[in-house]
Amino acid sequence: LDDLVNGNASEMAAAQATLVDITSSIQTVYSVTCGGSSSSGSDICKQINTAVSQAGVDIQSTDPADLVALGVKLLEEWQN
Repeated sequence: LDDLVNGNASEMAAAQATLVDITSSIQTVYSVTCGGSSSSGSDICKQINTAVSQAGVDIQSTDPADLVALGVKLLEEWQN
């Protein structure tokens, strides 16, 4: 998280690119794990739903800015 907010321009760009890749993978996990009603209440689904709500983005967005915003909220959620 530190490189996303306190790094130099190069570090911030690299951290954002990495976060976009990670968040894209999490979107896939979400669609497979949380798509059905039987697993939608699992801890991981709740954590992702909380992050999505806090980021104010669509879980299916492909916009890099949305993915970074969601990724930051996921990292914050998982640090708690």
